[in-house]
Amino acid sequence: MTDYLVETALFTHGLVSVSNREISEQWDLPDARFAWLKEGKLVIGSLDEYLSVRERAAEMRRFDAGELESSEREGLTGVLTASAAMVMCSRLGVPVAVTCGMGGVGPRPSLGVGADLTALAKLPVVMIATAPKDVFDLASSVGWLKTARVRILGVGKSYADGFLMKRPPVELDGCLDQAPIKAPLLILNPLPASERVVNRRQMELAMECGNSASANGGEYHPAVNNKLDQLTGGMTSRIQLRAIIANARLATSLT
Repeated sequence: MTDYLVETALFTHGLVSVSNREISEQWDLPDARFAWLKEGKLVIGSLDEYLSVRERAAEMRRFDAGELESSEREGLTGVLTASAAMVMCSRLGVPVAVTCGMGGVGPRPSLGVGADLTALAKLPVVMIATAPKDVFDLASSVGWLKTARVRILGVGKSYADGFLMKRPPVELDGCLDQAPIKAPLLILNPLPASERVVNRRQMELAMECGNSASANGGEYHPAVNNKLDQLTGGMTSRIQLRAIIANARLATSLT
């Protein structure tokens, strides 16, 4: 089994309608390891150990790769985004990081390059994700990674066409079964068509909430996730839970 770390930011702040009990009932990977900071120190724990942290979600900060070193120096406590989990993987010699919706170029209309992309370009880590989040520019995100010489392989298809909503397809570098597993590498394990439940208007409303949260000193991506959860009656939270479980299961099968 391939060793891997699961990021904790999504579980902590992005699955608003999903209880700890529901996560425990659905999570069927007892060897999975989760990563977070406690008073500036890295903690690697089991799902049960992490869920005790999730009970205090409102108190938990979220750290990306760019914030990690200062957070450690200052002795802060919080959870890790995908990019921060990749940094920890690199430090520990863990080959794979697991997330769900990942960062990219954006959010629209900004064209900034997110921490997940720069971490992929710099670190000797394979990341498994579902897709770049729909707030990002998909073609620009894939193009940036290709320019940075990060291979991108799809599971079951050689293109990406969105995360929670269907978008125009963008060609990747091939399918997972056509190439060796060697970093730097992004593996995209897409949702089935039946779980692309978000429409354009819902995404626009969610992005407005993200922009408002940012303008008031809050976090953009949790606000987007929480609004989508509200608009879909909790469906997007449960879909993302199933997706990150599928991605962790895929990590166990890599050789």
